[in-house]
Amino acid sequence: MADTDRTTITLPQFYIDSVEDCIGILGMSRTQVITKIVELFFDKPENIELVETLKKKRSLIQSKKSSLAIIEEKINKYLMISDNIPLNEFIDFLNIDMEIAREYLHSWAEKFNFRLDNQRILKNK
Repeated sequence: MADTDRTTITLPQFYIDSVEDCIGILGMSRTQVITKIVELFFDKPENIELVETLKKKRSLIQSKKSSLAIIEEKINKYLMISDNIPLNEFIDFLNIDMEIAREYLHSWAEKFNFRLDNQRILKNK
């Protein structure tokens, strides 16, 4: 028997009606019809590129999350030993570009209790 897994889905009534229209054709129940539709989607060669694109997007998101976790760990360690850091030194230490710093600096400031003052990272007392 093939490996299987269960899930629950919620569909708009329009799709449920369409699934019910396929009962007796693609399967004998809603579950069998939805399973067949999913199988048909993944078996079509023209959908392989879309699936690969989605896998890459997911991988990038996961990579970004783990990268952010590593950066936040570095921030925490750096702020343990210093409470007055030049911004450019801070960015160099984290090995990030200015765009990432601009995007996340505010949330990091709240999370790690520091502020930016005159191009310096100052730990709040």
